[in-house]
Amino acid sequence: ARNRLVVRVLNPTTQPIDGISLYQTARRCKVVPFGTGAIFNHGGITESVELLWTPEVRVDDLFVVATPAGAKGNLHLRAVVHNAGSQGVKGVLAFTLASARSGETTAALHLTRDFAPGNTTVEADLTIDHPHLWQLNDPFLYRVTAEVSCATCSAASEYSVRCGFRDFRFENGYFRLNGTRVFLRGSHTGNHAPIGQQLPPDPDMFRRDLLYVKSMGFNMIRFIAGVATRYQLNLCDEIGLLVYEESYAGWLLGDSPRMKRLFDQS
Repeated sequence: ARNRLVVRVLNPTTQPIDGISLYQTARRCKVVPFGTGAIFNHGGITESVELLWTPEVRVDDLFVVATPAGAKGNLHLRAVVHNAGSQGVKGVLAFTLASARSGETTAALHLTRDFAPGNTTVEADLTIDHPHLWQLNDPFLYRVTAEVSCATCSAASEYSVRCGFRDFRFENGYFRLNGTRVFLRGSHTGNHAPIGQQLPPDPDMFRRDLLYVKSMGFNMIRFIAGVATRYQLNLCDEIGLLVYEESYAGWLLGDSPRMKRLFDQS
């Protein structure tokens, strides 16, 4: 059947649009009129947009927590399976853990579940021996894949994310990564490029920016008052940079009846 997809983007000023004004939105340091120290007038959709053709039963989301524990590695898995049909189905949800470098499978888990119409959240735990830890100078990553299949489905659906086994904490007066004391050397970025600002003409500008930070001896980057792109966060994982992340709504969000929802949304 024909479908209509509608996207509405608001760029309010001090004059509200449908009851929403600039100072009640996640706006970083954007002000009207523009002033010293303020950010330029930007907004809208700044990440990629994808329209996916999927089976009726699909993996909608996957969240993984990888924690080292002595000689063991614990994985907590949470997958959201969406059944767009009108009837419940019985299916198999398979989790696999593999090296993100070689693709070699380290562990697997298969679960049989009933998937009612709508969303079903499935949580599971997986333990492996002697995980390869993520370190600043050895940022080893694993890939976790969730695949759902059923006898009546037109195809299987797959979703994967990368993760590293790492433990970061403040203990006895020191920061520690995987139990070893680490001295944090951090810089911060406005998450901008020298040309193009929020959307550089060459995405490689974001890559070079973070590689320069790493090569100058920093081991942490702060994305100040603005969420990094997925590309930047993935690159930090790949090159061994710790991330201090701030919510886009963490600065200067004015009070309003919508404040809690707008903050959580941002």
